[in-house]
Amino acid sequence: CPYVCHLLYLLTRKENVKPFRVRKLLDLQAKMGMQPHLQALLSLYKFFAPTLISVSLPARKKIYFKNSENLWKAALFAVRQRNQGPPPEPLKLMLGPAQVHPVKRKWNSCSVIPVLNSSSCSKECGKKGMTLSDYLSSNGSFPLEQLKSFPQLLQNIHCLELPSQMGAVLNNSLLLHYINCVKDESILLRLYHWLSQTLQEECIWYKMNNYEHGKEFTNFLDTIIRAECFLQEGFYSCETFLYKSLPLWDGFCCRSQFLQLVSWIPFSSFSELKPLLFDHLAQLFFTSTIYFKCSVLQSLKELLQNWLLWLSADIHMKPVMNSPLETTLGGSMNSVSELIQYVGRLSTTAMRLENNSTFLLHFILDFYEKVCDIYINYNLPLVVLFPLGIFYSALLSLDSSILNQLCYIMHRYKAFVFYK
Repeated sequence: CPYVCHLLYLLTRKENVKPFRVRKLLDLQAKMGMQPHLQALLSLYKFFAPTLISVSLPARKKIYFKNSENLWKAALFAVRQRNQGPPPEPLKLMLGPAQVHPVKRKWNSCSVIPVLNSSSCSKECGKKGMTLSDYLSSNGSFPLEQLKSFPQLLQNIHCLELPSQMGAVLNNSLLLHYINCVKDESILLRLYHWLSQTLQEECIWYKMNNYEHGKEFTNFLDTIIRAECFLQEGFYSCETFLYKSLPLWDGFCCRSQFLQLVSWIPFSSFSELKPLLFDHLAQLFFTSTIYFKCSVLQSLKELLQNWLLWLSADIHMKPVMNSPLETTLGGSMNSVSELIQYVGRLSTTAMRLENNSTFLLHFILDFYEKVCDIYINYNLPLVVLFPLGIFYSALLSLDSSILNQLCYIMHRYKAFVFYK
């Protein structure tokens, strides 16, 4: 049943959502309970036809369809091959003297990201020899090949035809502007699906153990990160990729890109994120060098900032008082508070492991500079103090820059008291 639901989830379009299919799904849910694969289909149906589904669904799950078995098989095979050496080549029956050379697929970031083109435009123009004006008059959509400037985007924003492979938009800032302006969730779903398939099939971490195509892989991840920074929004498919690949990550391959992906994780419940991501990240954190620890702290600081920006914008868009959002705001603040407490535990333990390193303490205090301004800068009802171990390590430090950071943080907390 999960495999069938996964196939239906990928094939379902808006016109496929019918009442009899909804009734069948609800019957299955009544018999089997709220299973992730059934929830996935119901959520998709509710997105396409909200009036057909009146039942309340849980919040967005991170992984609807688990596919980790292949990852572990590949990881075990890599360990076995490393310990025992490569397996002997099987004997092949050769019909003739010709030598057969195996074809190796060259991994290239440019080949993974599709070329931007309008397939319908190229087919019509190539088949009938139509000019651009003829094509526009007959089809009514603006071909992407002709989109060169922002004024063109504004003039033709109502008649753009997005590419069949949504990955092509990652390298085009004009189309990223379009995605940001239109706010059509179906476009994001198409992009998430393309990213999920590409990251799962082409860029999984265990395939990079030999670092054969490390540069191309890094460039591909950099392209994704630039798109997230441009949209100021993390991709859920990248989040799922982190969940699946973090247990197999060695902490070295594409470290900068991996930690930047962590900083763009979309806001959600910390209790859901902790077993999927932060527990594994903590294991790497405690067993790695001080430079890795500082990189993780910087990434978590950026993650906190992105969450605070999202929450502050969301609160200003919705009325808080006398509305159901009040309870949601409390839950959101709990998630932010749990993230800060998690970083506090990491920081306290790291200071003991690194013998109260001044270099590490700089990064810890940088994180708490962001924490102390949550209420004043973001207008969010949350005040969290840093752990006593961090406070006394900074207070008793002989480094003047550490004391300067500590005084600034305490001054900001004092400003909060007067602001309140």
